[in-house]
Amino acid sequence: MSAMTSLIIGIAGCGGLAAIAYMFMGFVNKKSDKRKAEHGILQKLGIKKLITVEEKQTPIIKKIEESDLISKETKNKIKVIKEEVNKKVIEILKTETFEELSKKEDELW
Repeated sequence: MSAMTSLIIGIAGCGGLAAIAYMFMGFVNKKSDKRKAEHGILQKLGIKKLITVEEKQTPIIKKIEESDLISKETKNKIKVIKEEVNKKVIEILKTETFEELSKKEDELW
């Protein structure tokens, strides 16, 4: 009989350990479910923050693009003006001598 009782106690002990392990795993899984829920909430909050930042950035980006276009236009205008001035300077240098230019400069001062 003692063999039978030790067998029953052994089976009950193993069953008890299995039950404890099952409960422990259930407890751990509940924690991980809570962590998943918290993670999901934090991600939603992060996405909302990103959306608000992007909404604030779009007008700034538009202003930067507009200023880039304006600066390109002014650069082109400056190039055209430089070319015209270079042409006029070359014409003046070809037509007048250095002595005449220096006399005109002295008269201006």
